[in-house]
Amino acid sequence: MFNPNFEAYFHESTSPLFNEKGEVSGSVIVARDVTQQKRMEEQLILTDRLASIGELSSGIAHELNNPLTSVIGFSQLLIQGNVPDNIKEDLSIIYSEAQRAAVIVKNLLTFARKHAPVTQLSQINIVIEDVLSCAPMSRGSIILR
Repeated sequence: MFNPNFEAYFHESTSPLFNEKGEVSGSVIVARDVTQQKRMEEQLILTDRLASIGELSSGIAHELNNPLTSVIGFSQLLIQGNVPDNIKEDLSIIYSEAQRAAVIVKNLLTFARKHAPVTQLSQINIVIEDVLSCAPMSRGSIILR
């Protein structure tokens, strides 16, 4: 039972006390603090959930890798082929977004395998340009001057 006054969990048991006539004359109440045990159980449940999420993300990542590899490969081939420039621009967006998705998949696999995260320096202007290059497809045209 959780006691909000103490912010603790207690296991309580009660036993009656009898007098010489066999009548109940009182009771004995024993309360044991089981807060630490309860917290350990909650931590174990959380750890189990995180392990399940890791397995799920690993499965999703592997399922996404195959089609992403195809999209990246075929868009590269088409970009190198004899296609109009406006189509090449669209193919370049497809290629770069598939590459971005591949990085997300790689991050999922890293999470699932519990590797240390990799940090790297980035040029903020390049990141902003990449984001804005996708803007016309998602929210209408944005004109930069």
